[in-house]
Parts: sequence; structure tokens; C-alpha cells
Amino acid sequence: MKKCFVGDIPVWLGAQLTPNIEKSSFGFEVGAHGLIRMSNDRIAARMVEAYSSDEYHFITSPPGASEWGNKLAQKSIDGLLRTYGNLNGKHILEIGAGTLFTAETLIDSYGAASVTIVDPALHDRPSSSRITVIRKYFNSNIKFDRSFDLIISFNTLEHVPDPICFLASIAEHMSDEMALYLKLPDCGESLHNGDLGLCVHEHLSYFTSTTLDACLKANGLERVANSNYQGALQVLAKKVSQSSSPACLLGETYLINFQLNYLRHISRLQRFFDSDVYDKIGFVGCSVGLCNILNLLDDPNVDKIKLFDNDNLKVGKYIPGINTPIQTPTQDALNECKAIFLTPMNFFEEIKAGLHASFDLGPEKLMPVFPKPN
Repeated sequence: MKKCFVGDIPVWLGAQLTPNIEKSSFGFEVGAHGLIRMSNDRIAARMVEAYSSDEYHFITSPPGASEWGNKLAQKSIDGLLRTYGNLNGKHILEIGAGTLFTAETLIDSYGAASVTIVDPALHDRPSSSRITVIRKYFNSNIKFDRSFDLIISFNTLEHVPDPICFLASIAEHMSDEMALYLKLPDCGESLHNGDLGLCVHEHLSYFTSTTLDACLKANGLERVANSNYQGALQVLAKKVSQSSSPACLLGETYLINFQLNYLRHISRLQRFFDSDVYDKIGFVGCSVGLCNILNLLDDPNVDKIKLFDNDNLKVGKYIPGINTPIQTPTQDALNECKAIFLTPMNFFEEIKAGLHASFDLGPEKLMPVFPKPN
């Protein structure tokens, strides 16, 4: 299987003020080096073009905009410190920052000498003369007025139209002494398990540890250290002698498993809906995966369910296509539910533990939206 068509799903822009919906086709295909790619070229071009627009809307809360965004950024920084080491006096190039949060943190808390950011979507004014912002798409033709010790890029590689070319441009800017630190989603387990949370039109490539290594090696780069965690690849790479990357033959296997299991998840959730207890079903974590599976169900009674999220930026808003406003979880509201499904899956245990700590809920009530296959 070289292609897997999921269907017409919402174009995810996060929780929104109305339940209005725009759908576009979504599917996966296997490309060079076994890399799994989103197969809708038309909407891919639209997504890339949007980054330079003043109206660009982040699909998840970026660092500096929410406590959750800050927590994930700090995980990236902690991984950088573990793999690269001390940042005192280092000159850093950051590609695809989104906000100034990481640059300010590296300077104020970890002693970096300067951070130069290349990002077409960044509109904030730097708070320090040691931070430079270049509002452009990164490529090999960009000229800099200084040399760098380190290049970092958090959650960018999955958004670029040609990640092989992107890594080639990075390699052209690197000396033998420099290092590259990448953070990006680890899609291997989610692809295998049929997690529909992967299916977002703005993500153009879906990396596993193996395909990331193949793409790095194709550009004379090699992983020298990593600080991965559930759902994320965090790797430090350096230049090596140019070498061809080995063929990765796992892509088709991932797609076969993905199709088998995402259809299983839809059938399982439909059985709950068929039991005629819509108003007794709750979902905690209003993420893209939940949006996708509820819309693919296409059940006329879906608006009777309850939606919960602890993110105040989502409360009172809607996920596309679902006419149920998101509410803050409370003891009374959760007690009314006979079944509570948790998303997103990379943070299932964390969300489950948080609900146990805050509310008196029996563990039998709390279930994953996308359980792992037996």
C-alpha cells in the first residue's frame, strides 16, 4: 500500500468561535526514503503560503501563549541542554520559532550570546538587541551577518513542503564544528495505531525515527545524540562525510496498520453511540484527533455529547463541525458521564492522572479514544 485515503476531514485551525466547518480531502502516501507524506498538494500549497500572512493562525498554542505551549517548549530546551550542553556565549540560529519565547529563554536563562530567528509567521518585536528576526522562509540563499555555533528548529520540519531540500539548505549553512538540533513529532507509534490525531492538513510529512535518520544522511548529516520522549523526536545532528541514505521499507507497513486501526476506532466509538447514551458520553481534550473522528462518524446525534478541556483558550469555543461548546471539566459534569474518552493519545497517561488528582472518578470510566491494538 503506497497510499491511504482517510476521507474529507476538517481543516484544523484549533478551537473556533463557531462550529462552522471547512473540509478537504486527506490521505497519506509513501515518498522518498520511505517518508510518509500528506497527499493533498492543493491544500499543502495553501498551508505553506499562509505562514507569511498577517492572519496566520497557529493550529496549537505556541510557546508564550499558554502554559501548555510553554511546557512543551521547555521540554525542547531541556533536550537541547542534555544533548548539546552549555549554551553560554553561543550564537544560535533558530528556524521556525513562531514566537520569541525560546529565544528570550535561551538568552535570559541559559546565557546564549545571540539568537537569530528566521520565520515568516513571526510578528513580535524583539525585546533584546541580542535577538534578530528575519521574516522570511528559510533557504540556502539567506545571508547572515554572523556565524553560528548551533542551529535549532522546533516543530518546523513537518510543515515544510520539501524536508529533504530544507535539510540540504541547513547543511549548506553548517560548518563541521556546528550542530543542528531538531524537535518534531514522532509519528511511528501513532501511524501504527491508527491515531487520527495525526491527520492535520498543515503537517506535510510524518516522520519516524528511521525516516528522519534517512533524510539526515541523504544530506550529509548524522544523528549524534537524542533526547526523545513520548510523541516527540529530539535529535542533535552534525555533518559527516556525504553518504547515501538507506532505503526505508517500512512506510507501506505503517499505512496498512494505520488504515486497519483507524477504521477499528471509528467502529468502536460508533458502538457507544449506537447504545443511545449520547448525552452520557464525555470527551476530555478537544484536539484534532477528536475533531477528525467525530466528523468521520457523521452521526446526527453527535451534538448531544459533552466536550471538556482545561485550556481556557478553548472553553466556550467549538471544534469544527460539532455544535457542542467546550466546557471546563467539573465534578458534577463528569459524574453525569457514563463513559469519558481522553485525547490526545501522546498525553493520555498525563491527562488521566490529572483527572484522578482533581476529580473523584473511577478508572473504569476513563478510556482512550484511540486504544492500542491488542
